[in-house]
Amino acid sequence: MKILKTTATTLLLLLVYSTQAQRLIKTTENVHTYALEVKPQTAYALKFTKAFQSISVAYGTGQSLKGAEVRVGEEQFFLEKNSHVRSESQQFSQLLVLAKSENGFQFESGQLSGKIQIHLYNLGNTQAVQRQVQAYKARFRTQQNCGKPASIPQSVWRTGLTPEPIPDPVVTDVKHLIIHHSVSSNSATDQVAILRGIYLYHRATLGWNDIAYNYLIAPDGTLYEGRDPQGKETEGDNIRGGHFCTGRQDGTMGVCLLGTFVDFEPSVPMLKTLIDILTWKVKKDGMDPFGTAPHPLGMPIVNNLPVIAGHQDGCTTLCPGAKVYEKIADIRDKISADVQVCAGKTDHCAALRITGDVYTAVYQLERDFETSLANCKSGNGTGNCTALCSGKSFLDQITTLRSQITAIEQACQNDTQNCVQPCNSQNLLNLLTQLEQQVNSEIQFWLNSTSEVSQEVTLLESEVNQTLANCNTNLEACRAFYPANTFEASITALKAKVDSLQAICQADANASTVNADILRSKLSRLEIKIDQKITELSQQNQLVVYPNPVSNGLLQIRSLAIAQITAIRLKNILGKGFSIRQVVRTSNPFVWQVLLPSLPSGWYLLEMQIDGKWERRRLLLK
Repeated sequence: MKILKTTATTLLLLLVYSTQAQRLIKTTENVHTYALEVKPQTAYALKFTKAFQSISVAYGTGQSLKGAEVRVGEEQFFLEKNSHVRSESQQFSQLLVLAKSENGFQFESGQLSGKIQIHLYNLGNTQAVQRQVQAYKARFRTQQNCGKPASIPQSVWRTGLTPEPIPDPVVTDVKHLIIHHSVSSNSATDQVAILRGIYLYHRATLGWNDIAYNYLIAPDGTLYEGRDPQGKETEGDNIRGGHFCTGRQDGTMGVCLLGTFVDFEPSVPMLKTLIDILTWKVKKDGMDPFGTAPHPLGMPIVNNLPVIAGHQDGCTTLCPGAKVYEKIADIRDKISADVQVCAGKTDHCAALRITGDVYTAVYQLERDFETSLANCKSGNGTGNCTALCSGKSFLDQITTLRSQITAIEQACQNDTQNCVQPCNSQNLLNLLTQLEQQVNSEIQFWLNSTSEVSQEVTLLESEVNQTLANCNTNLEACRAFYPANTFEASITALKAKVDSLQAICQADANASTVNADILRSKLSRLEIKIDQKITELSQQNQLVVYPNPVSNGLLQIRSLAIAQITAIRLKNILGKGFSIRQVVRTSNPFVWQVLLPSLPSGWYLLEMQIDGKWERRRLLLK
């Protein structure tokens, strides 16, 4: 093994030859185990003499895999702990299966420190095994109602791998059917490689008797037999596995879906095969798909473990992933219906049950809407928003699906004695109602009352109205409107923004302009308010003295600059000055009242000093 260790500041080349036993610590036909001492946050470029297609890591009990990664070409894997393996001396990562055989990879240690073990798995010629699998599938015959679906035996998909399963498997009385996922890649195309990797990981590295599961299902719906019954029974469904909680394997049959279904939808063919194998088991053993039973029997840890359960129903795990687990209730319903069909009833509502056409269409529509909404909100091209201009495409599909559900329910009601009931259509109808409400609420969301542009308009409204109010008492606030309108640019920009957002929907004849019109109307009202204030201020900006003539000795001075008046005096035509009796500031900050002295009628001159300059107005006293 050749190790190139790199850190942020150093580059060290270290050669460790394969003849050194302290590095290659164990080797078999298909599994090679290496020891490596690592430092935290360090990258190691690892090269090996023998090719491999699968990897796992063993590490100390006090260690964490946080930040640990494996990079192979374009592939990147984050190592995760296998929480289902108990060992006092070490922990194990989940299995990684690569797209093809490799001779090296980059390992990033993350928080790991000290000695670790790297297990490399040679999966053999998986292409040749795939051809054997396809040849075996070609011999499949049509499945009889509630019969066991055709499957690929372990002897076919495991061919050439060692070590063999440990002899003498244990037969158990199955009371629970446990659904799992393999936590493998959803983009993998070589499912045989994944199967073979899982087998070697379970059998060689973890030391289990055989692969953990009784059955495994590929995304294309192919059913693979897991634990080899070795003649103990014909089918293998009652062979005790290693898939459930440690020490609680008795009484369970495990079915593993190949993939990771935390946030990824399982395929319809995969679900159909899962339902078929569980239906066969339920009917064969007379099990109640809706039932529960203590587990394990005798000294139960779970008092009411469902007959058909997810791994997480009995153990601390996320398995089989949220996207599978949320469907288990519907899987039970479908199995119950299929068993009744095998007994002679007719399932008019099959299309409404999981894997049925209408059921699948409803959930696909929900996913399509969520995808369209997410793409639009993330800004992945304005074209992605067009479906939300009127929502017509989604709303029309909702209407069509409702009609189909109603027609199917009616067919069942017309054959009540023979139809499998209930149809369980209410869940689908509820989902369509929720979806309809969501579509309507998100139509042109970029222009609705909670949108960014709407919030900008509301903020501008508030700012303008507050400034108008302040202008009534504060000259400085009025400068936002006069002599220059400081809000004009913001209003113009927001109008353009509304027009641009509305243009997204110009190709949709069904798109409403209501939201855009509301925003434009708000902006227009602001312009009118501001124009009115500007007109008022332009008039007030003149230094006006009124009334003129003055008959009662009381006059008013009005000006935007009134606060800058520092002196007021009155003279007659001969230039003789008279004292102003009193100046009174009014509630209007731009208007003063001036009380004149008692003087004979005639022409006078009122002088006001503003910024050091004298402004003069002729007055006629009566």
